Amino acid sequence: MLPEITVSERRLADSVVTLVAPTRANGAAVILAHGGTDDGRRIFQPAAVELARAGYTVALPATRMALHRDWALTQNSISRATRVHRQALDLLAGQPLVDPIRLGFYGHSVGALQGAILLREEPRVRAAVLAAFGTGSLRRFAVEDLAPCSGYLDELDRYDPGVSLGCPHRAPVLLQFGEHDDSIRRDEAAALSAAAVPPVITRWYDCGHGVDADTAATRDRKTFFDTFLEVRAG
Repeated sequence: MLPEITVSERRLADSVVTLVAPTRANGAAVILAHGGTDDGRRIFQPAAVELARAGYTVALPATRMALHRDWALTQNSISRATRVHRQALDLLAGQPLVDPIRLGFYGHSVGALQGAILLREEPRVRAAVLAAFGTGSLRRFAVEDLAPCSGYLDELDRYDPGVSLGCPHRAPVLLQFGEHDDSIRRDEAAALSAAAVPPVITRWYDCGHGVDADTAATRDRKTFFDTFLEVRAG
């Protein structure tokens, strides 16, 4: 019998989060992060429900991250997203049916960028899946959209996911990329895979930017979390 699921909205200090929780939990918990410029929680709610049916407690935080012409506003946007994810980890760790040392993170697109930054600062993340973002993607988007000065780009480069994953981290990372992604270039994806220090696994899928919806990628994410968050079958 599948566990019953409750879906509720919780207030964080800097945002809101949708909490999807099973009545019979396996002790593991994950954040699912879309991470665009608008609240994308609804996009991942079906995935959250599927994980909850498997016993996971899932947090869907609302993050709105954007590049601005004013560097101070961009930096504040990045910092705020990191705070929101740390607050979501606090929420998950405080749930009575969650083991606070079995916390994971899945981020897609800009959510993957946010996850890489989070890993650099947050040791509680035990396993992370980062999909559809690459090294150099952030700089390219800024150049295309803003035509910023070199000083702006130098500051932005500090948040490149290759820099973050190039720092020592204890969490195993699964990188997922689409073979036909029209947003993230293949050389950017390959550069991120090359920059990441172990433990890291890289997988490519027969899809575009929507790695989140690919069947094989979804299966691999679940297997990865089951393994590294120590979820026992049955």
